[in-house]
Amino acid sequence: VPILYNLEQIVSLARNDTSYIRKMIDIFSEQATNTMAGIQNAYAAKDTETIYQMAHRIKPSLDTMGISSLHTVIRQLEKSAKEGADLRLLAPMIESVVSTLTKVVTQLKEEKI
Repeated sequence: VPILYNLEQIVSLARNDTSYIRKMIDIFSEQATNTMAGIQNAYAAKDTETIYQMAHRIKPSLDTMGISSLHTVIRQLEKSAKEGADLRLLAPMIESVVSTLTKVVTQLKEEKI
């Protein structure tokens, strides 16, 4: 399984402070887990405004964590949800985000710092 993130930016910011890097990974993992649940709950409630807000909020963290596979899809999800797009159009984007973030969180737990 390929690694779905790149910690170069975090390592650079942390100046190799491993406890800081680990703290950033833990914060991101918690944020990602909460975002996945929030987006899925908002989808079930047909709440495109909340989907938009959650996609918008996690976007910078995805970039910082180097999760390039979600670079485009999170922006599409954010834009489509903001425009109140049909939920059937949002479903595959949400599935992609949740699937990728689930794998990333699992991989980050195994990350040796």
